[in-house]
Amino acid sequence: MKFRLLDWIACPACGERLDVSVTRAEDRPTWEGVWEPGEDVAGRTGARVTEILEGRLRCRGCASVYAITDGVPRLLPDAALEGPSTGHRWTKFDQAVPAYEALLRELVAPWGPDEFLGKLVLDAGCGFG
Repeated sequence: MKFRLLDWIACPACGERLDVSVTRAEDRPTWEGVWEPGEDVAGRTGARVTEILEGRLRCRGCASVYAITDGVPRLLPDAALEGPSTGHRWTKFDQAVPAYEALLRELVAPWGPDEFLGKLVLDAGCGFG
């Protein structure tokens, strides 16, 4: 999770802002721009961003606490059950397969890749679920 996400998310219980406490973080490279299939990104240089890998979010309003696990904020009510692990996707789907790009283009049509340049996009994490 990136720190800038705090500007976009709120407590699901009351809608107030969330404060973060970090127990594990890592600096990672990040780039702005477009990646083209087949492009070698190993030699590219870019900025670095701190990713929050483990920690917790605490609501300023109702004091609810939400875990950050493996870089993902778990904004679930206390009584909610975690769903099944989706780790299988890393062994079933190869992100470099052209068919996935075609599927994405179909899903976002009539917009094309240029429509997203310089824009903020939310990936809600529903994936193939």
